[in-house]
Amino acid sequence: MKKIVKYGILIFLFSALIGYFIGKFYPMILGKKDSDTSTNIAGDTTKAENSEEAVLETSSLEEKLLPTATLSLEKKYEDCKHTEIKQSELPVEMSNLTEDEVKEKYPDWTIKEFSKDAVTLYKLMDGLCSEHFVINSTDGIVTVYRLNENYDKTLYEKTEIYTEYLSEEDVRRLEEGIYVYGASSLNSILENFE
Repeated sequence: MKKIVKYGILIFLFSALIGYFIGKFYPMILGKKDSDTSTNIAGDTTKAENSEEAVLETSSLEEKLLPTATLSLEKKYEDCKHTEIKQSELPVEMSNLTEDEVKEKYPDWTIKEFSKDAVTLYKLMDGLCSEHFVINSTDGIVTVYRLNENYDKTLYEKTEIYTEYLSEEDVRRLEEGIYVYGASSLNSILENFE
């Protein structure tokens, strides 16, 4: 039994050696050289007859937005100097766009960050951000208005707080208008009136 295993191993090694030599020297027997093959390959890749083809090939390697990417819109307001950042899922029409295509599609925005997973667009805005409020009294009730970027007031909330129960100082301040930034500050002031 030991002889069979020994002869089997020898036959296997001999076959492998013959296969190696045939693979290595067979092209030489047919008249082909390894160096000719590598020269042809190198020669074909260095000669780009049509430069548009080369550009098209490299442009397909540009990074594109994945459908699962996130979109961040960053707006900085000149008057109040506040920055609003809103994040959302990427709209379908932005999916698979390159950075250049995003620049072309949204020329009013500056690309602050671009990767396949996220894009951040930045824009400088006039006026105020959407977190500015003014608290007044209307018909004896404390009323909250939101200021838009043009300083126009829009009704935000009509509270159930009556001015007849407030101090004279608070009533005077409400008549002049109490300007507030941020929802937490707004809620704090309204709680003080209750």
